[in-house]
Amino acid sequence: MVENADHLWNQCKKLGEKLQVPELQDLKAKLFKTKNKRNEDNLEVGVPASPDYPEKDYLELLGNTNGTEKLLHFSVPKTNSQTKHQITGEVYPLQLNDSFAIDITLRFCHGNIDDGENNESDDRDTIVDLQDIAKLNPDGFFFPENFQASLGQTLVLFTKLHIEENDKEKTDTDLALECLECLLSQQKKSISKKQIQKSLNFGTFLGSPIFEYDNGIEEPGENVHIIIWFNALPRTETEEAEGKYYQLLINLLHCRSRIYFAFSESIYCAVSARELYRNLKEKVEFFEKHSQDETDKKLQGLKDLLIETSKNNFDYTRHLRDLEIHHATILTNIRNYEYFLRKLKETYYPENPDDDLGFLRQVLIHSRQNLLTQIKVYQDYFNPSKNLYRETIDTIKALIAIIQTESDRAHQKELWEHDHHFHEELRERDRKFHEEARERDRNEDILLGSLGLGLGVSGVTSEVIPQPISIILSPDSTPSNNSQTKITPYLPFDILAHLILGTIFFAIAYFLFTCLFFIRRKSKNQQNQEGKNKNNSSSPTDSNPPNSSETTKTTTNSD
Repeated sequence: MVENADHLWNQCKKLGEKLQVPELQDLKAKLFKTKNKRNEDNLEVGVPASPDYPEKDYLELLGNTNGTEKLLHFSVPKTNSQTKHQITGEVYPLQLNDSFAIDITLRFCHGNIDDGENNESDDRDTIVDLQDIAKLNPDGFFFPENFQASLGQTLVLFTKLHIEENDKEKTDTDLALECLECLLSQQKKSISKKQIQKSLNFGTFLGSPIFEYDNGIEEPGENVHIIIWFNALPRTETEEAEGKYYQLLINLLHCRSRIYFAFSESIYCAVSARELYRNLKEKVEFFEKHSQDETDKKLQGLKDLLIETSKNNFDYTRHLRDLEIHHATILTNIRNYEYFLRKLKETYYPENPDDDLGFLRQVLIHSRQNLLTQIKVYQDYFNPSKNLYRETIDTIKALIAIIQTESDRAHQKELWEHDHHFHEELRERDRKFHEEARERDRNEDILLGSLGLGLGVSGVTSEVIPQPISIILSPDSTPSNNSQTKITPYLPFDILAHLILGTIFFAIAYFLFTCLFFIRRKSKNQQNQEGKNKNNSSSPTDSNPPNSSETTKTTTNSD
């Protein structure tokens, strides 16, 4: 894919380092590049995948400038070939719409290497042992677990058979199986011969036998696809060298890879959607268990659930949309595959009427009967849950609105009660303050009245009986009425006697006034309590604040 194309060029660099081939290590620098529209200083390999560049459908990335060769040739040094035969090859990089492809060819050249000198080639020198075939895939580098191509890879073995005397009874299928066993021996996961034979398809192309092996795994990172093509006729070699079939075959394999890639992505969407649906059920069940929690905790839990469910709903809908896209992608590539397969047959049909490419139709049959059907099953299974997500979100929103409203009302009631109690406390404090003020005034009035009475009595007695002590001590010394008026001097004891008499009357008056006011206040308190009891019996609740008239009445009664 274009977005991770660097992985492809980096893998070529690794292969170059492995085989010590500088041409492969520096491949990216030799590729055709265009300016990035967002950053013109940055050059990108190939052309943008847009309708403005029709050449993107099949663009050769070498040979576009300066008339350079479309293929990059190289040879593997003897120390890395791991065989007595010289290995050469070429690289053919391409852009196919929004994808990049690369054809890396390794072959045993005619002649062998002996002490660094090339001998003349002959028929015997071109023969290699069956075990040497694996050297064309060094350490299994081109298998998916090592190369890790985004869309997958296909290994094509084109070979001419040299059958020994003891192998003449073997069929082409037997020989193809032996080649496959040799190639697959480099895989980490061992495969039995029976499994290989079961996955082997047979046909003829350009007059020669051709076999296809597919391990049946659609995941690009695990799919092993190998084509073994025997060079059984001279015209096969001739027409293969002409390469008229090449572009059609490349596009055919590209469509096949796109089909499998789209299906593997649909599996990812299905797994992710199933996980989201399971998560939704778990969240709802968890909330039901905690539905009796405190209001604030429950409300916060609902809000968190709404945020997570909304995000999951978006992801769930996106996965369903991607399933539709992958379904459409597979249909499109099935049509393209049929087109290129038909063109491939038409190209060589006049010269090779007996060619049988029916094995290539297995991809179409498998895609229609299995892959598209499976995606349809996914869609039928997950589409109803889309409505469940919407209903869950609507339900959560309604619950949040109800709980929020109840919480707001409770909060408002709490505030009102707090405010009501606060005002009641203020009124009670004000009432107590006024009562204390009236009590002080009454005490002052009583004190002043009693004091005035005591002083008055003391003054009157001082006028009537100026010398009470003297009279008490000498009763006969009372002055006559006819005697001459004169100022009678007061003795200290006489003054003290008048003060004591005034004090006695002050105490009596203070006591009497105090008792009078106490009795009056007690009577008023009884009347007020009776009035309150009557009001409480007439009203069911006292949750509402008292009105102004009631307040005025209470204040008046208190006064």
